[in-house]
Amino acid sequence: MRVLLELVISSIEIAGLEAFRKYVDEAQRMVLDLGDVDFAALALKLRENYHRVIILTWNKKDYDQKRLGRNEIVGSRLQKL
Repeated sequence: MRVLLELVISSIEIAGLEAFRKYVDEAQRMVLDLGDVDFAALALKLRENYHRVIILTWNKKDYDQKRLGRNEIVGSRLQKL
């Protein structure tokens, strides 16, 4: 478990506000809950470097799945413990 955690932590990138600000308008069209705009904008930013991006969320219905899919972004539901 520790090795897995170290692998995840070692691949973390810090994205400043300016890095994904240009995606906010597009992200607003991808979400139904405006509280999720930052997550969608960051996913769009990450698409610059990755073929597919996954947003882990408690509530998939807060996102427009069709718009996410057009951008190779997948919304996946977290399981509640």
